[in-house]
Amino acid sequence: MLKIPNTIRKIANFFESFPEIGPRQALRLAFYVARSAKDLIIQIAKEVPKIKQCPNCFYFFDDDNELCNICRDSKRNKQKVCMVINETSLISIENANFYDGVYFILGDFILDQKSLAIERLKKFKEIIKKNEVKEIILSFPITLEGKITAKEVREELSSFNLKFFEPKIGLPKGSEIEFVDPETLKEAFKF
Repeated sequence: MLKIPNTIRKIANFFESFPEIGPRQALRLAFYVARSAKDLIIQIAKEVPKIKQCPNCFYFFDDDNELCNICRDSKRNKQKVCMVINETSLISIENANFYDGVYFILGDFILDQKSLAIERLKKFKEIIKKNEVKEIILSFPITLEGKITAKEVREELSSFNLKFFEPKIGLPKGSEIEFVDPETLKEAFKF
């Protein structure tokens, strides 16, 4: 059996820790880095420190402001929040160009009490009070994990007087928000 060099294995293990990257793809990426991407890694290392995370919604930005461009937009309805699992879902909804509220990125499904989302929900409770939030759109994948997370969010926020909505029409079961076309998203968001 051919031995994979330890350094390649370590780089592959790093990539394998990324979401949705399996062992084979991680190994391919590790070999790519070894063969031709050393300069790319150096460039990435220079850019990463410039990235900031919005303290309100957890989206990323890289300008000199304190909040991301969505959270600082005075035209946005701050009493309406679309809660998503990840940044790519936010981007898909935003690019469909129909939503006028703000967002909140949970960062993970709530499958246990160690989830990143549990910590973020503590911050969200402060935002509810500060912005007098009235509506929450739970825009999670239509999967078992998404349903469990929606249930947990509703329970965690039950002490607030909130209206909860979930996009449904036109979204196939098991689908990811980030892969849904803009027209289907618009229909799904009609409550």
